Amino acid sequence: MVVDTLKKVRPKADVRKGLYDADYEALEPLLPLAAEFDVAVVVMHHTRKKPGADPLEEVSGSYGLSGGVDGVLVMKRERGSQDAFLRMTGRDVEEEGELALRWDSSLLRWTFLGDAEDHRRSEERKQIIAKLAEVGEPMSATDVAVEIEKKVDGVRKLVRKMVRDGEIAKVGSGSSTKYGLPTKVVFVEDGVDGEEDDR
Repeated sequence: MVVDTLKKVRPKADVRKGLYDADYEALEPLLPLAAEFDVAVVVMHHTRKKPGADPLEEVSGSYGLSGGVDGVLVMKRERGSQDAFLRMTGRDVEEEGELALRWDSSLLRWTFLGDAEDHRRSEERKQIIAKLAEVGEPMSATDVAVEIEKKVDGVRKLVRKMVRDGEIAKVGSGSSTKYGLPTKVVFVEDGVDGEEDDR
């Protein structure tokens, strides 16, 4: 059963009670209902504008809302983006984590992309490759980080992994280390083009 949104079914709060108690009691009647009919009850609610380190901090209202339920899912999506991230926590959640999702307009549903951190990393790899292609010459990790608006330490670690994975090439060493796209070399044997090779 889906309640969309909590505000539409929430009884008027008793002003004599504290905010925590009022929030807790707003969801309390749904728990025995779920148990009686053996169904999951999903209640849609809003998040705060300010992000929090913990998903519970992002639920609009007091901790009474998250304290009175078995689990909390917080979905975040940048306006206009097809990708979203879903954070999970709760009593029955064995491993708290964050999942990456993408809206499929042909199926009219969200599709699962995998672990959010892996997805972000792969998107960042695409950004780095696109920036190196756009610039057309090797760049330092710091310059790449500035251009794609990411933290320098994170980009520095990622470009090393990308070199190891063969996605980009390392140019120079020490303080003058730069990174660029691998160049393609075509071998010619007996007048016949051979296979392209990364160098």
